[in-house]
Amino acid sequence: DSSEHSISVIEFDDTTFFTELQATVVLLSPKECILPSTTGEYEKIKEILEQNGLLVTCQKKTDFSNNADFHQDLEKLLRFKKDQKKNVHTIPEITLDLAMGSVAAGIKYLELIKEESSLRKFHVQTLNLKRFVHLDAPAVHALNLFPPPDINYRSSLYKWQSVLGVLDRCKTNQGRRLMKQWLNQPLRNLDMIKERQDVVECFVDNQEVRSSFYKEHLSSIPDVLMLSNKLSKKRAGLQDVFKIYQIILRLPEMLRLLKSMKNGAVDSAVFDRFNEARQDLIKYEEMVEEVLDLKAVERGEYLIKASFDESLAEVKQEMDSLEAKMKKETRKCANLLNLEEGSSFKLDYVSHLGFHFRTTRKEDSKLRQHKIFETIDTARGGIRFTTENLKEFNIEFTSLKENYEVQQKDIVDQIVKVASGYSAPLLNLNHAIATLDVFISLAEVATNSPGEYVRPKMYPEDERILSLKTLRHPCLECQDDIEFIPNDVDMKDGETSMYIITGANISGKSTFVRSIGVSVLLAHIGSFVPCSEAHISICDSIFARVGANDNIQKGLSTFMVEMVETSSILQSATKNSLVIIDELGRGTSTFEGLGLAWSIAEFLASEVKCFTLFATHFHEVTALADTVKAAKNYHLAAITDNGQLTLLFQVRPGPIDRSFGIQVAEIAQLPKEVLTDAKKFLKDIELEQRKGEKFDEKEVKVAEMLEKIKNGADFDVDMLKEI
Repeated sequence: DSSEHSISVIEFDDTTFFTELQATVVLLSPKECILPSTTGEYEKIKEILEQNGLLVTCQKKTDFSNNADFHQDLEKLLRFKKDQKKNVHTIPEITLDLAMGSVAAGIKYLELIKEESSLRKFHVQTLNLKRFVHLDAPAVHALNLFPPPDINYRSSLYKWQSVLGVLDRCKTNQGRRLMKQWLNQPLRNLDMIKERQDVVECFVDNQEVRSSFYKEHLSSIPDVLMLSNKLSKKRAGLQDVFKIYQIILRLPEMLRLLKSMKNGAVDSAVFDRFNEARQDLIKYEEMVEEVLDLKAVERGEYLIKASFDESLAEVKQEMDSLEAKMKKETRKCANLLNLEEGSSFKLDYVSHLGFHFRTTRKEDSKLRQHKIFETIDTARGGIRFTTENLKEFNIEFTSLKENYEVQQKDIVDQIVKVASGYSAPLLNLNHAIATLDVFISLAEVATNSPGEYVRPKMYPEDERILSLKTLRHPCLECQDDIEFIPNDVDMKDGETSMYIITGANISGKSTFVRSIGVSVLLAHIGSFVPCSEAHISICDSIFARVGANDNIQKGLSTFMVEMVETSSILQSATKNSLVIIDELGRGTSTFEGLGLAWSIAEFLASEVKCFTLFATHFHEVTALADTVKAAKNYHLAAITDNGQLTLLFQVRPGPIDRSFGIQVAEIAQLPKEVLTDAKKFLKDIELEQRKGEKFDEKEVKVAEMLEKIKNGADFDVDMLKEI
């Protein structure tokens, strides 16, 4: 990541890859990657990546080599520690051939060696994936973590179409990026989660401090990472240098506010980072104040102080002389119009117009009385106009200003070069701002949402518990005209590890299981959760198998997608995982689907023993609760009155006693003749089923009678009477 000056490598377990699709893919950004240009399976991978929206560039396979040439380039890019030998072989990661081969290809593709600003700036880090809760791709999709790619964060739809949209009340771009990263990487470390919770809770309790940051400071801070990148690539100007200076000026007040909270977690997570960045940037602040003409900045001009160079001083003297003449012209015109200079009559400056006069719109009649005034435009802010003298002064001043900017170019280049040397503290400042913005955003969500949010009590992985009271879905409750009906979930190791959930279609099964998954995820990023009470143990993974769709890109049918995703869950889930399965087995015949649903539910409940939410339309699966102690039946309540179906959206113990398919079809307004035929067909089927059940009862009694006779009992006519 050239923006952060870090090279991250990941060493996967062998089981992470599908054996038939082993490959090296270098992810340059969320939208771009490179891979070796070979035939066969790599062509298939390239096609899949492109169909999923990634820009794929194929490089020569020889570019992916952990060899001596690469080591030489890497040594030029790395920033070694003070006492560390400047040799790549002092880095443990250099032995990871696959990972470092990928780094080699990435460095060559990005041409980092050719950029002077990249030299001695990078460090190598190994990402330990076990620090984070594993989220499989179906879980990310099922839980609606991120909005569709065509939804902009400024759109009203953004606020409730995804979990990110609900949480993202960030004021800065860097905050939005970090919020997305936190959602992608939920923590597994209990202490780190509690520290984040402490910070969020502190901002929840300190409304005044939170409001000051939210409304005054963060809303005025630009993207520091973007500015730092412009500096490092020598594409910045004095305006960019000044923007960073403005941020630095805010730091003392921001530090004062943070210190006023008197909270150790806030100090550790936010204050110390800001304070370190502040100390590192003091010289930057002094440099700007020494060389930049701050008075010129007030009128939108970014100029070096004239005292910094003799030739600049000469030009500046001429410019000051012209400004004096323009002020004299201003006094003369104000007297002519009988207006107060500086109040209702002003000398103004904007970059695209230069110097001009401005007065209120009600003085338009006075201007018309004097032909020396030439109107430029009329807007809500007043009338802008000029005179021949002012026009001449302005032309001359503009020429001098252009000359001044040409003469100061070399000095500006030197200042930008010096400023680019502050990339490390600027990146630290960027991360501190992003972290503060995310914490403030989470606190805003916790205090200004439609329903109550609470701090969840977190437990270690070995204390298996999942208890949520009056749980809601954060996205649905944000929609207009929706009154969300909350529900509870209560799971504990040794008591209940599986909910088998039945209910009518559209009764809320999917919403219920998704609500649980989202709240567990929110707890792992350090956020408060939408319920009245929460007890959650650390999870190692969140898996989901929700809904069924064909995957045309991969050539997989609905049923095959189900089986591939379910297979991944069964192979990867541990006792400490959370598994969400909704409507499994719909892609094949009823009996096969039932058999698979039963066996998969039984395996998860008896063998894996992880917390599982198993929503199903196969009512027969509810019988599993009779044989597996940890499995419990729950249903989404519904009632019928005079044939009218009313969904209660309440989760209640026990299996549902009947299906409501035809009633749901009535809600969907199917034609009456279709519904009539369906009801008649249902009655006929039920009648045949009852006949079969009676016949089965007779068979059982005959078998019992024969068993008694076989065991020595005398034949009795009364036995036949029972049959």
